[in-house]
Amino acid sequence: HDNWRMQALAGSDELRLCLAIISFWPGIPVHYAGDEQELNTPGSALDGWAREELSVSMAWRSLKTAPSGNPSNADNFNMTSPSYLYLQRLNALRAAYFGDFESEQCDVLDTPATGSSEVLVFLRGCSDDSRLVVVANFHATEARNVSFLTPWSQGSRLSNALASSQHTGSQVRIGAGGVAALVLSPLEVRVLVPGRIKSLPPAVVSVTPAHGAVIKQLSVPGSRLNV
Repeated sequence: HDNWRMQALAGSDELRLCLAIISFWPGIPVHYAGDEQELNTPGSALDGWAREELSVSMAWRSLKTAPSGNPSNADNFNMTSPSYLYLQRLNALRAAYFGDFESEQCDVLDTPATGSSEVLVFLRGCSDDSRLVVVANFHATEARNVSFLTPWSQGSRLSNALASSQHTGSQVRIGAGGVAALVLSPLEVRVLVPGRIKSLPPAVVSVTPAHGAVIKQLSVPGSRLNV
């Protein structure tokens, strides 16, 4: 509480990596209001920034935090924004794979060795058929080759559940001895699941008119009606 938003200190890629980790780490993930709309203001009431996501304001309009302006200067209830859809998918995956919280197995965390201090790998699941593995590269500028031991047999395929489609390019094939090997781009995170990704609830990916669009010009000069 009363800490700056990560996007004010780092960037969107760092934020998304950390959001994926806390979504599948034991415990209850807590998100900073406004992260789902990519707000990049500090957000801490101690510094005069607070509740940016709740309303537009002359303050947000006058303080640019990006070349295009300030993301807070908008109606921040857009269900089709990339960050909203990303968080929505993380929550849906968490519910699909960790829905049975009564099992003691839910709290078991396996962290296989990766040979790199900049790569985090952990396996977790509430049952044997709901286990998944999170792989994250914390290096901001360099890719990393990662190999680690898994509980799956040679020839098994792991799909990246963060991908919007189950194309073969997002899959990892388990090698001899149950070892998975892949290359992670800078600040890349993957949530790998065996076989096909479980069915998830539908998401709103677009709306017409677009969120925030001007649909009618009012008769008063300089006025407009927003969606």
